[in-house]
Amino acid sequence: MALRSARTALAAVAAGFATAALAATDSLGVIAVQDAPGPGTDLAELTSQFRAVLSERTGGVVEASELRSRMMGQTSSASLSELDRAFAGALATYQAGDYEGSIRTLRAVIDDLERLPDGPEAHSQWTRAVLRLARAEQTVGRRAEADALLGRLVRASPDVKVDPNQYPPSFAKQVDELKAQTAAASKRRLTVNSSQKGAKVFVDGRDVGTAPVTVSLAPGRYRVSGRAGELSAPAVQTDLSEADQVVTLDFALAESFRPNAGPGLALPQTDRARKIITAAAWLGLDRVVVTSLPHDGDITYLQATLFDVRKGQMQREGRLRLAGKVPPSGGLTALATFLMTGQASALVAAAPVPLPPPPGAAEAPKKLDLHPSAAPSGPVVQTAAGPQASKPSGLLKWSPVVTGVLAVGLGGFALYESKQASDQFSKAKDMLSGGVLKPGSTTAQYNKVVSDGNSYLSTASTAGIGAGVCVVATGILGYLSYRQTGEVGPFRF
Repeated sequence: MALRSARTALAAVAAGFATAALAATDSLGVIAVQDAPGPGTDLAELTSQFRAVLSERTGGVVEASELRSRMMGQTSSASLSELDRAFAGALATYQAGDYEGSIRTLRAVIDDLERLPDGPEAHSQWTRAVLRLARAEQTVGRRAEADALLGRLVRASPDVKVDPNQYPPSFAKQVDELKAQTAAASKRRLTVNSSQKGAKVFVDGRDVGTAPVTVSLAPGRYRVSGRAGELSAPAVQTDLSEADQVVTLDFALAESFRPNAGPGLALPQTDRARKIITAAAWLGLDRVVVTSLPHDGDITYLQATLFDVRKGQMQREGRLRLAGKVPPSGGLTALATFLMTGQASALVAAAPVPLPPPPGAAEAPKKLDLHPSAAPSGPVVQTAAGPQASKPSGLLKWSPVVTGVLAVGLGGFALYESKQASDQFSKAKDMLSGGVLKPGSTTAQYNKVVSDGNSYLSTASTAGIGAGVCVVATGILGYLSYRQTGEVGPFRF
């Protein structure tokens, strides 16, 4: 038991290191921004070129296709047909007796379904997957997890039905009793309004009507979302545990999305910085670079502005003078380098980042000027103010060393667990003769050996994935460290 607990803890550490290594590289989106009707062909093409240049110089740049999917409300790369096949695989795994494997697949399917745009088919698949997951959790003895899943399911789908051909009568009876209890419980009123006329409203994925609409629900937490044609309103979490609630779905941000133009945003100059940061947060970005084409008489510039979405502020802004519609040779590279490192260039005109007010000064609201006066026609060099222009910390230099050590450690641990799994499976094989247990071996002993083998194999897989992630992170972080400091840990190149 102590050995199993230690292995479980090590597996959790491996998963944690894998997550931390992935998080070491922030997601960076590159989006074109222009007044309505939105980015034109010239800006969209320059944005695409600039995204490619940035991808060569920094990690975490989100592909244009992924940004388009997110703008259209699809944050999962899986389709409904693919998830339907995955569910069938989970069902086959369950029927083969691999309950834990089935549970892992079902959880992944549910997670992807909740990332897709809400609709009848997505909700039907979600209901089916949650029902099967609850039954699988019961099978392995996790009653509390199963009860929580069924409670959520009955609140989201009050009319859910259990197929007696797929589930035992006791399970169907439990669901029916839970439905009756939920129906008899006190209700809360949820009223949903919308800024978009004719918007469909979904509560935990279930279509409840067209806004404005009021529904009676059992107390609890719910996810409220809406769709109007191709537009999706950001989902809102609401808590009906204590009182009735009123929710208003705001489609204004979705209306500004231009998935096929950049991808880009159609935003007016007024309050543009705040709206950019809000849009980037909804798209799941840690940082965002927005491009635009400001003019000064007959002169056109490609302007790029870097925002830290989590801090809600602009970091750097630079612009290139275009010759017609073409940037100068090496200009895109210089602009990308300036945004990421603050390194000045004769090709880039840099706008200083506003400094915070001195201590004791009145803190009047300030609006970020994303389009300062145009730069002179000749080369201009300015240094960006603010902490981003300072020397990189030692953390960047040493992080690839740490992830490299983790990769080696996790890789060794994965090999050890694989060997243990192989030994257990060999032991199970030796207990059989012609597919029948040998005298002296019991079914319980055989099942325990197989279960231990599966457990070792699962831990080995987790550690192996963690090692692989750490290897990738080591390469990315080592490259970034070298580019910005010339050093990787104690090594200078």
